[in-house]
Amino acid sequence: MASEGHPNNPEGASRLRAILNAAAEAYATPSANGRRHRLEHRREGGMQESVEHHAWPPDAPEVQRADLVDLEEFGLMNVERLQRHWLFWPTREGHRQLRAAAQEAGLTETGRPNADWSAVRPVLGAVVAAWEEAGAPPYGIEPGLAAAHLDIDATDLDFARSLEMLKAAKYLGVEEEMGNVVPLSIRPLERALQQVRGWPGTDSEAVYQRFLTAVNSAVEQEGDEVKRSKLERLRDFAVEVGSGTLSELIAKAAAGSL
Repeated sequence: MASEGHPNNPEGASRLRAILNAAAEAYATPSANGRRHRLEHRREGGMQESVEHHAWPPDAPEVQRADLVDLEEFGLMNVERLQRHWLFWPTREGHRQLRAAAQEAGLTETGRPNADWSAVRPVLGAVVAAWEEAGAPPYGIEPGLAAAHLDIDATDLDFARSLEMLKAAKYLGVEEEMGNVVPLSIRPLERALQQVRGWPGTDSEAVYQRFLTAVNSAVEQEGDEVKRSKLERLRDFAVEVGSGTLSELIAKAAAGSL
């Protein structure tokens, strides 16, 4: 029989999410010796149940063993059954679902993310610049170093959204840490260096984006209204025909085959 926390029960599902969230926060908090510790679930006298952990929130919901069994079955919690007590800690899937829920809550509070390239590219540029300043380490850099280039905090929601989009588009490598919404490290991939530093490549999208970046820069710097209007029409034309057609034309022109 499922516990009261079964997801078919809305109130119970909310309680399970609260337990998972409390467990993730506690597990991510190191003790005085700097180490993270799994949480202990104890059952005294066969009846009274409690959680023991140095960072367990005092306002967390009561946890029963049936709750841990449910969370384990859903792939959200690791559970190690010992003779006197159980150890538990969130799984990677549990952390992933918590991050997704936090991002969804942020979207509800602040609106849809701005996926326009003009809004996302500065984040990519900041990552590349911070990575270079750090000596271009192959393992990447802390996100806070890139966020500092933009005078924002690494926990900024728009910054986090941009990192997710750049990761999905294969501009960035992102290593996530269990228990933290902010990634452990980020690093620019080859496509990022093609876009930001002009590395050679056959990626038509990179060629297209460099062209758009150059046109956008020219529009911003042009003081003559007539010339600016022409540049804006050129940009609108490039967007309308798309990356494939424009990149092919540029490649043929460079090869002298037009």
